[in-house]
Amino acid sequence: QLLPEALKGVNADVRCSYEPIRRTADEIIRSRNDIDGERIVFHISNDGRTCTAYTDQTGYLSNERLILLAVKACFEKDIPVSLPFTYPMAADRLAESMGGKLYRYYHSCTDQNDSAARRVASRPDNFFVRDGAVLMCMICEYLSRKGLSLYEAVEDMPEFYSAQRFAVTGGSADEVYRALGCRREGSDEGIVVCHGSTRAMVRPLRHSKGIMIFTESVKAEIASALCDEIIEKLKKL
Repeated sequence: QLLPEALKGVNADVRCSYEPIRRTADEIIRSRNDIDGERIVFHISNDGRTCTAYTDQTGYLSNERLILLAVKACFEKDIPVSLPFTYPMAADRLAESMGGKLYRYYHSCTDQNDSAARRVASRPDNFFVRDGAVLMCMICEYLSRKGLSLYEAVEDMPEFYSAQRFAVTGGSADEVYRALGCRREGSDEGIVVCHGSTRAMVRPLRHSKGIMIFTESVKAEIASALCDEIIEKLKKL
């Protein structure tokens, strides 16, 4: 339903190591491809949740970059979007510039603070956030309808790079918060560490002696460096 009968200017090639997903996605997209269009290699993860893309012009584009492009497509149609709290703030900047309605939901919330965001997230037009094949279809439809190459579509998008790490820690969640000296966001979601334009979300895991660190910055090396800095602080616990 997301795709037209025939794509214009898009020739998508689907890759996935898990054969049932690859076969299904390929059956959906192959018959609609424009053989003379831009070749885009989409790689869907084995669990089906994420998707990346590659073209000669753009190089490798992460799942987060593709989601941001799909968010833009939604905003152009006045469709609200709901994203995980850990998704980079580039989406907020895009919402501000386009006048889009953006919601954030927590991974685990003990109250109803994010109930509106979860209602939006459950809508079929928001499935692309958690389904790689749907995301691929949304990108292909957008490029075909707008007559754009993938490079042209992402050229004016907010620049950001992200990193994600798991770190083992012997301290409790409260001790982690105190060690980093930062405010908590949401109920049990974690805390935010901000260094200028660089932002990190530190989220303790309920069933593991460790934390997940999500960082974003305008440069990949800065995002990675903030991860390392946080891990070094937590080693003292």
